[in-house]
Amino acid sequence: MNTVLEYLNIDGTLLPAQSLIAFATVLQGNRTVKHFLCSNNFVHSDHVSSTIYDDVVQHMFKMVDYNESLVHLSLSKMAIKDRSIMDLLSLALKANKTLVELDLSSNKIMGDGGCAIAKAVRYHPRLMILNLSHNQIQDDGAIAISEMLLLNNTLKK
Repeated sequence: MNTVLEYLNIDGTLLPAQSLIAFATVLQGNRTVKHFLCSNNFVHSDHVSSTIYDDVVQHMFKMVDYNESLVHLSLSKMAIKDRSIMDLLSLALKANKTLVELDLSSNKIMGDGGCAIAKAVRYHPRLMILNLSHNQIQDDGAIAISEMLLLNNTLKK
């Protein structure tokens, strides 16, 4: 096992689902990688079956749940939808205590997903940067996030 790698960037590589799942699985128990950038790997998400898509997202968020060294995760442009956020990421963020920066920009997160993120991040002890730009958070999500910001003392950006 690699014991020195701290920064892994696979942005825009358009790897097949099984490769993305393999990365997420290996990183679940990794103790050295602090920065994992995996954005823009579902550019043609309309051609990805929902089962394959769900498997990739499930493994990515399971990695967030189990990895104890990850401080920066970028999942921008991964076609993440409300269902994934509500069912998986919100639970992972509640369990994860190391993440400092989370980029979920340019996904398909809408009102329900915004509400789920607000609930999960409300008391996160270390998260300082949360990027939700270029999503359609809608009024419900925006209200939940603004209420979360009244209680969260760690978010800076």
